[in-house]
Amino acid sequence: MFLFRFSGISCLTISSDTLPGELKKAVLEYLKSIDSTRVICEILIKKHNAPVNRYNTNKPKIYPQAFLEEKWKY
Repeated sequence: MFLFRFSGISCLTISSDTLPGELKKAVLEYLKSIDSTRVICEILIKKHNAPVNRYNTNKPKIYPQAFLEEKWKY
């Protein structure tokens, strides 16, 4: 279970799932030149066969895991 703040809103993801190792490596590589987690998610879907499932807001369901990978980097 993870709790994090995004735009002043506390978000909780109950899933302790993390990205598979190959996607984690891709996120860390993309973070060297891309600041947007959303953009990184779209690249992971298009180029790395990440799951295409989306929330009703059209945000990829891998967003929370990619966001956490980004924050854990620092």
